[in-house]
Amino acid sequence: MFTVEKDYYKILKVSITATQDEIKKAFRQLAKKYHPDRNQGSPNAETIFKKLQEAYEVLVDPEKRRRYDQIKGYNRNQRETEHKEEFYGFWEFFQTQVKKRRKTPVYGEDLKYKIEITLKEAAKGVRKNFTINRFEVCPSCNAYGHPPNAKVITCPVCHGKGSVRKEKTFFTINQICERCKGEGKIYVEKCERCNGLGRINVSRDISVNIPAGIVDGTSMKLTGEGGKGTFGGKDGDLFIVVKIKEDPLFKRLKDDILLRLPLSISEAAIGGIIEIPSLEGKIKMEVPAGTQSGDRIIIKNKGMPKLESKKRGNFIVEFIVEVPVELTEKQKELLTKLENEIPITHYPARKEFKKRKKQD
Repeated sequence: MFTVEKDYYKILKVSITATQDEIKKAFRQLAKKYHPDRNQGSPNAETIFKKLQEAYEVLVDPEKRRRYDQIKGYNRNQRETEHKEEFYGFWEFFQTQVKKRRKTPVYGEDLKYKIEITLKEAAKGVRKNFTINRFEVCPSCNAYGHPPNAKVITCPVCHGKGSVRKEKTFFTINQICERCKGEGKIYVEKCERCNGLGRINVSRDISVNIPAGIVDGTSMKLTGEGGKGTFGGKDGDLFIVVKIKEDPLFKRLKDDILLRLPLSISEAAIGGIIEIPSLEGKIKMEVPAGTQSGDRIIIKNKGMPKLESKKRGNFIVEFIVEVPVELTEKQKELLTKLENEIPITHYPARKEFKKRKKQD
């Protein structure tokens, strides 16, 4: 993902013909100079450093760099051409490339969209419908930005050449004219529908199947559902990032599901059959008599489905024996009486502790 409005080559202070090694070297030097740790208290340094990182991530990746160059109107042949022009001045060759520039295939942008689902939806799988905004080819001008019969005038900047000469210290170079974008002519009328941009912003309804067992943060790619390319350029892709909301009852542990279940003292001591919630609805389970806080029961194959598999994780029930609070005097009296009725042999942990204490 990148921002086409930014000139990443200018940010890293390299030419568009820079090699990978030159890009890496330039980034290291600039990153060292503007690193926030070396410029504490300077907000500008942090901003510059983030721009450097963004530029580097695009230009150091061959595929991202290729897509960026295409959207900006460059391609490898063009970069080679400009390089030759700087040193050899092949005017005719350059002019040929200039005339072709406008119709160079331009790739559509990749888009990113976040979807939130519940843990139960992640367990069962779900179809989600949503709306996105993306750029599509203007149907009125077919991406040209002007009506078919629009009046044409010669570009007043390059005088129809499509390029302008710029004097450097030791040589002269030819650059594509920014006014006419290399065409040598200017269309007086703009397409009314797209205002000359060649593309329009359109809302589209998208539907996506989220598989059972999906993991939080998973990115799903919908090929060709991003911004639309022009002049034969490939359409961008739509990346769906799945965010799973925290559940008030259940905690996911990879493919297992944990339920922390509070029990009263009597429920834990006596045990019995109770009804508990699960991802698939209510289920019955037996609480063993004498259950202690932290004890767990594992119910096999009742957890999360394993992605692209028929297997499932486990459902883990962890018991939390809750001691009553804010007792009345009568309640305290009853508990004390009950305590006196129960010998220490019924308290395994207390019995063991008392035994070790005597040994000390």
